[in-house]
Amino acid sequence: MDDPSRATLDAMAPDLAEVPLPFIRDHITENATDMLLGLRTLLPTLPSTIDRRSVPLSFTVPVPPNPQSPGLEPNYPTHVLAVSLPTSTAEEPLTLIAIHGIVLAAHCAASTLRAPPVAAGSNLETLVLPVWPVVLPSIDAFLTLRTFMYTHHVETLLGELLPLIGELLPLPVSLTGENVHATLASEVEIELLVTHLVRENPGIQHLEQWGTRIEEFDDTVRWLQMDDSELRATIALAWELVRRVELRICGLAPDTA
Repeated sequence: MDDPSRATLDAMAPDLAEVPLPFIRDHITENATDMLLGLRTLLPTLPSTIDRRSVPLSFTVPVPPNPQSPGLEPNYPTHVLAVSLPTSTAEEPLTLIAIHGIVLAAHCAASTLRAPPVAAGSNLETLVLPVWPVVLPSIDAFLTLRTFMYTHHVETLLGELLPLIGELLPLPVSLTGENVHATLASEVEIELLVTHLVRENPGIQHLEQWGTRIEEFDDTVRWLQMDDSELRATIALAWELVRRVELRICGLAPDTA
């Protein structure tokens, strides 16, 4: 994996041109709440799809009313991705996904990701959002990945890859970016998570869905050339949990509960 393009990153955030990449990622995480609020608030003002034959260079949209969230100030996205799939036909529309350009530039090294010129004209009443055409393996996987790029929240990501996790909170193991590697290396903690999942009797259908989710997510990470050790460890943990749950429910591994 190559490092993200410094030229693209500096184009997204000229005021951070001298700041090392790890500090920029920390800055994004520290401001994730306001940035995600900006994404949610802007969502109703953008169409969800667009005809691929009429993609504009930018969208000009009104600044949404302040959502009046106590203690929060929406930080609005700066770009719109016009996403197609490798299997898309010429008749299929592109999916539009808003994002802060600095988030994508700080995490992804894919050579196809070159930021368009920043359009002029944003003011207190309107936002001008340049359009960034991209091809991605999976829309759903990218949306999950987009959230992780903002928050680096391992437990939330694992809950997206293995949806049953979200219904079983709190987990018997604390999962954070700082300790996910230790969890992956701990037989005791992995078995605690497996037992926690098996108690809800996920069944083979869940395992098939989980496998598809993880595979599509991993493909998207590789497609975008993301080199993030916490992300890789979380994907590896998800695969290991699926493998062990399958062995347990098929009676090929002992129940250690």
